Amino acid sequence: MKNIFKITLISFLFIGITSCEEGDLPIDNLYNNVVTSGSVLRILDFPADLVTIAGGEITPNFIRYQMEVQEGDGSFSPDFKEVRMYFDGYDDQDLEFPTLDVSGNVIGEQLYRTISKAEFTELSVINSLPEVTVEVTTRFLLDDFFSNAVFGKNPSFIKTRFELEMNDGRIWSDFNAGTTLGGPYFESPFVNRTIFKMEEGLETKMKVDEDEPTVGELVKFTIDVKNLDLVNDNNNITMLIPLPEGLTYDSDDGEGAYDPATQIYTIGTLVADDDFADNMHKVKLKVYATVNAGTENDTIIPLFQEARGSLRNPAVNQDKLFETMVVQD
Repeated sequence: MKNIFKITLISFLFIGITSCEEGDLPIDNLYNNVVTSGSVLRILDFPADLVTIAGGEITPNFIRYQMEVQEGDGSFSPDFKEVRMYFDGYDDQDLEFPTLDVSGNVIGEQLYRTISKAEFTELSVINSLPEVTVEVTTRFLLDDFFSNAVFGKNPSFIKTRFELEMNDGRIWSDFNAGTTLGGPYFESPFVNRTIFKMEEGLETKMKVDEDEPTVGELVKFTIDVKNLDLVNDNNNITMLIPLPEGLTYDSDDGEGAYDPATQIYTIGTLVADDDFADNMHKVKLKVYATVNAGTENDTIIPLFQEARGSLRNPAVNQDKLFETMVVQD
């Protein structure tokens, strides 16, 4: 049975022998110079780089981890208590813009589950260490775990972070594992990032034909709403289109679907987005407004609300819902 830690030491010893004079680096000194106080949560099977809600042969609809635990001393019976698995959502691959809830608050990292030592019932084929496999569907993440999330971009990114707690109270994670273990076998990826693409929900876009209008000019807002769901119709869809101060409603081409008094655009039903929908999965509305007198050099920022219907709307790109307009002299 392989002892990975010893293999690592032998590898270091071989390098030392080939680069140093004989006897300069005996095995005892090498052992003393290698930090072995840490522990490893080694990920044997990572989730796919890209996951979706619908899933398929190329992009699965689940996130799966296969992992094993090893102590720094090379023991095949690591004395650990549990592994904790956390999820967090972000709108960018650099993990700088966290996912917000419907009220605009950062959701933050949340504990998904605690995996006790007793659940590591198998021995890994690769290293004969305690092993477990954890799988979570993207449907669960969207509908249950992140039920209040408004994903600002499509795709978003799901961050998974692990903590390994030993029975003596020591905890290893991304913040300290790298400083306690050395060698290629002890690189512990306690944090992983997965691209999360949502091919469903309502996609709402807005644009204005002139972002530097003059007083009295008629500007045109074009609003596009599309059902991204490949399976389900989305019913009772409405959208709030509030014209900001400095603009006065003139007209629209919605044939009564937009009420300037309530500022509500009533869309109704958009069918599933498939090849046979005959474009009934999307709508377009044009709203015209006049730039008010006395607004010279003013900044006007139209901010529209995303369309909402009977199904959750997981994919909202706020960048497509506002515009900065500067009135010219």
